[in-house]
Formats: sequence, structure tokens, C-alpha cells
Amino acid sequence: MRNIALIVLDTLRWDYSGYFDWLSGLGFRKYSAWASSPWTLPSHVSMFTGLTPSEHGVHEPSRWIGWGWLQLVREKAKASMAKLGGGALGLLRDLGYHTIGISANPYISEAFGFKFDEYYDINVNYLQSGHIKLNDREVASIKAIFEEGATAKTVFKAFIENGPASSAKLLLKALELLARGVPSEKGVHIASDLVKRLSAEGPVFLFINLMEMHEPYTATDWARSGLAHLRALI
Repeated sequence: MRNIALIVLDTLRWDYSGYFDWLSGLGFRKYSAWASSPWTLPSHVSMFTGLTPSEHGVHEPSRWIGWGWLQLVREKAKASMAKLGGGALGLLRDLGYHTIGISANPYISEAFGFKFDEYYDINVNYLQSGHIKLNDREVASIKAIFEEGATAKTVFKAFIENGPASSAKLLLKALELLARGVPSEKGVHIASDLVKRLSAEGPVFLFINLMEMHEPYTATDWARSGLAHLRALI
């Protein structure tokens, strides 16, 4: 049996995916495929079970409305995956595949019903990396600056326009992130390094979820280098 690799580029729009045209040569390209949901968890439950959100029951909106909401969607996802014996993961395991999950998105984990034989959490919290830590309000401010793609000029412009409301701490954090190429790195290079070190007997099903394209939906040069590395390995 052949090894299988499934790579999800979380939230990448199809019309921005030209960089991945090389994949067409390995199989086929389907233009009529539609996501079953506009956010991660219902889409992935559908992907692994073959059911629509109305069938598997995970169809709550993606906006955060408290811990009760999180517990609800988590239990629904776990129940749906368990009901079908783990969905595709259970089927592949029964066929003799060793299943490996590498995910930068925390929703794709055992806590939400995705039970891989091996699982690697590569979620990179770039906003809290480094020496300067932020509170929720500060995180929101930094996100707003980086949302459209930041440069040193736009960072300084944002803080000048905000005036006294902006702290030196936020300015330093923004410049720190900018200097490190963040938020480009969201796991792709970690995934590449992991794939190089993986070893398993028998056929392997490898699932990778990457978040580099989540904002601003296109591949940066930093992400491209990591994806090119993955391409060479897989």
C-alpha cells in the first residue's frame, strides 16, 4: 500500500493557490470542491467523516462566546468522530496504516476527537513569543497592525497616529516581531523538520495542517521556503 499525505493550508483561497500548481502533476486538480464550513473544526470533521455539518452536528459559529461554547463544539466533534470509529483515521488504521498528525491548528487534536497514532502540536503563538509579553488588549492592537502586512514604516505610522494611547511596549513588540519575520512563521518550518525525523513501519497516513496562509491568505517568501522543503520531502 502507498503512503498518503494530506496537507491542509488553513484558509488559503483557491484563487491564490497558484504556487501549488506543481501538485497537479502528481494527481488531479478539482475546481468544483467547496469547503463544508467557513471555519476549521466543522470543515475538518466533514473532511474526516464524509458528513456535512448538518449531519455530524458541529455547526456552531466560529466566534468565541466563552468556555461553554468551546466545550460544546469539542464534545460534538468528539462524539461525531467516535460514532464513526474515528472516521477516516479509524478506517486507515484498520487497513494497516500508521496515522501521524502534525497540526498548527489546536482544533485538530485528540481533544476534539482526532486520534492519530502519533500527534505533534506545532501551534506557534507568535504574539507571545520572545521577551515581551502582551495582555489581551495589547494582543488585539498588535494583530490590527500586522493584519494588512506590516513594514517598519507602517508600524511607526500606526503608533504615531494612535498617539498617547500607544505604549512603548507595544512599539517594541511590533518591531521585535517585524525583525524576526513574524507573523510569517506559524509552523511550516517546524513541520518540515518533523517530517525529516519521522520513521514508521508499514504504510503511513500523514496529515499536516499549516496556518501560514490564515492571514493574509497568501504565501509569504518565508512560508514558501518551508513549503518548498516539505515538497522535496513528500
